[in-house]
Amino acid sequence: MDDDGLCNAMDSDADGDTVLNVGPNADSNDLNAMVCKDQDNDTCDDCALTGLPDTWNDGDDYDTDGKCNSGDLDDDGDGYKDADEVACGSDALDVSDLPPDHDQDFKCNAVDPDDDNDTVIDGNDSYPFDRTLCRDLDADNCDDCAVIFKPSTTNDGTDSDADGQCNLSDLDDDNDGFSDIHEATCLSNPLVNQGNLPVDHDDDGLCDNGVDSDDDDDGFSDVDELACFSNDATAVTDDTRMPTDTVMLMVNVIFQI
Repeated sequence: MDDDGLCNAMDSDADGDTVLNVGPNADSNDLNAMVCKDQDNDTCDDCALTGLPDTWNDGDDYDTDGKCNSGDLDDDGDGYKDADEVACGSDALDVSDLPPDHDQDFKCNAVDPDDDNDTVIDGNDSYPFDRTLCRDLDADNCDDCAVIFKPSTTNDGTDSDADGQCNLSDLDDDNDGFSDIHEATCLSNPLVNQGNLPVDHDDDGLCDNGVDSDDDDDGFSDVDELACFSNDATAVTDDTRMPTDTVMLMVNVIFQI
């Protein structure tokens, strides 16, 4: 077969490709010098081009990485698989032609299930190309991906009182029992509860300064008490002081009973 003067039956390398007919690494076709083995498992026979085993010269190898194109998943060595480049419209044999890849994870957008890499798949992501926006599972008006770029309902925005509800939708940011709106009206800080409570003489949860219409909870409005006590501001916070005519009316009612 190889014209070496030995008949095939007596020749340990019948086709002369230097790969023995039998043995641990025997010739896969001992009568064809262009076929011997595929030691690098790149689907190209190591003897295909020269008739001698050469894993670096066994077929077209665009990126010269030692794997022939037919067995190389990334022919141009740009980090993107050939099949993905075809799906994403880039040239699998041009290292300068990169496919669109928003999150630069070497999975081009058309085949990447999570384009912004926020761990929320695109189909469930409200903004699949923005890792700071994904969803709001706890409906607190703060996006769950806003802070750590991955969904977290407990870390999705500033939460002054650590109650799990971000300030944006928390009606009482410092959890002091007074609503933020009321604290703003009563001139106390809605983000600080220690030593910063608004004035509330009757402890009814309504601060006095423009929110509670009856600061001393005596049943008479602040407006009426001020009118009856000549604008004496202490009257509105002293539940023992009530308009005189009303007191007399109450006494008369008692005696009539």
